Amino acid sequence: MTGLRLDGRHYVSVILVMVAFLLAACGPDPTATPTAEPEATEAPAASSPAATSVPEPTKAAAPTEIPSPTPTARPAATVAPTNTPIPPPTPTLDLVAIKSNLPPQIFVGTAKIDGNLAPPGTIVEALIGDKSVGKGVVQADGIFTPVRVSFPRQTVTFTVGGFDATQTGRTEVGGGTVINLTASSR
Repeated sequence: MTGLRLDGRHYVSVILVMVAFLLAACGPDPTATPTAEPEATEAPAASSPAATSVPEPTKAAAPTEIPSPTPTARPAATVAPTNTPIPPPTPTLDLVAIKSNLPPQIFVGTAKIDGNLAPPGTIVEALIGDKSVGKGVVQADGIFTPVRVSFPRQTVTFTVGGFDATQTGRTEVGGGTVINLTASSR
């Protein structure tokens, strides 16, 4: 096989072509400093009255420097946050699963708010967890109508007129409990 023979002139041509490709691939120098725009020169005075005026070019404003953020000094003593205990979530009861067809627990008694008998028409509500499971209505002399709860073996809390009563009850199958409820509006 015979190879291609190049003399000195061809080597120089090949090197120049390679340098041209290298320059084209790398592009202009990214650190080059921009040149200032040429100053606008004053146009010569027009000798004829019919000449139109040409607005003078405006100079570009120099870019403003953005200040860097100033570090703030840390206070000498910092106050540690207090650890406020978070109460555990109240478990949600599946009341449908625990409802019974057995006879309900019946709660009867009186209802007071702030030490006074609750007025007639005040609602007495029985709750298991956060679910309402029975209601009664205060009649004359603070006595409320029977509150029936059909969920056996559960702890029941009460409200009187929307205020939490301090007493609680426990349900059984077919039982009856006299409970005198006291609630505070404060």
